[in-house]
Amino acid sequence: MKPYLLRFHRWLTLAFALPWIVILVTGLVLSFEPMLMDRTFTGRSVSLATVEAAIAKHDPTGKANTLNVRAYDNAIILSEGRGSTPIRIDLKTGDKIAAGTSLWSDFFTTNRRLHESLLLDLKWLVDASTVAMLISVGFGIFMGWPVMRNTLGGWHRMVAWGTLPLLILSPLTGLALAFGISFTGPPPKAEGASVKLTDAVKLVATKHDLASVYWIRPMGGAMRTRIYDGREAKVFTISKAGLIAGQQSWPRAIHEGVWAGFWSALINVITSFAFIGLMLTGIWIWSRRTLRLRANRRARAAK
Repeated sequence: MKPYLLRFHRWLTLAFALPWIVILVTGLVLSFEPMLMDRTFTGRSVSLATVEAAIAKHDPTGKANTLNVRAYDNAIILSEGRGSTPIRIDLKTGDKIAAGTSLWSDFFTTNRRLHESLLLDLKWLVDASTVAMLISVGFGIFMGWPVMRNTLGGWHRMVAWGTLPLLILSPLTGLALAFGISFTGPPPKAEGASVKLTDAVKLVATKHDLASVYWIRPMGGAMRTRIYDGREAKVFTISKAGLIAGQQSWPRAIHEGVWAGFWSALINVITSFAFIGLMLTGIWIWSRRTLRLRANRRARAAK
């Protein structure tokens, strides 16, 4: 069976090479954002007074209901929900950031859209490519144990087996996210009326430095927030009585590398490099073998 498994393994790689390289490179880029959000690593801080002053200046009528904090950009983003034009505010000056100014958060957002849908509403292709990735890993497992050889093929097999749990978990948790599998119940409900954004910011700031906040927004009929609580990203429901912690979605935490701050992000970086290295070395091994076989056939034909 090994020759057939090897052939299917190569065919899958060649068939999905283009979407794979986009998914893997963007996944590598996105792996660095949790590092930038880890306050233990960056030491960044954002005060309540700074955020309140920015909201009062740029949203005096209180229409905004969504706040994104990007301490690594020294910026916050206000909006009135999906489809509205966001207002990007420099926390150092309190002024609006010009539309043409590039931020790291913009770079991460573009890479996230590429990672999830290839920017062309091709989520189905991303899902199919992820399934193919898992199948390709499975073919590699059934081709047998690696042999220690200081060759490109030997290193290809050793890296594959050495990072095997990561190579399985990454696409598997990605598929769980794509199909809404979180292993959690419904988020907790907040009693009474939904909290306004300005009040939500105050409630969050009583327990957390606002540099730890990823977003505050309405979701599922309540105001909720995603916060790096310690080094773990968690979603809380905001009520007038305070913050109510929801259950952790471990497929999301593992896939995004947000369960141990810098260290879980580093694991995702290693996983991404392993996948990219395996794909490129696999294509190179196939190309070199194909060219050698063609050269041999030409030599035999010339005789």
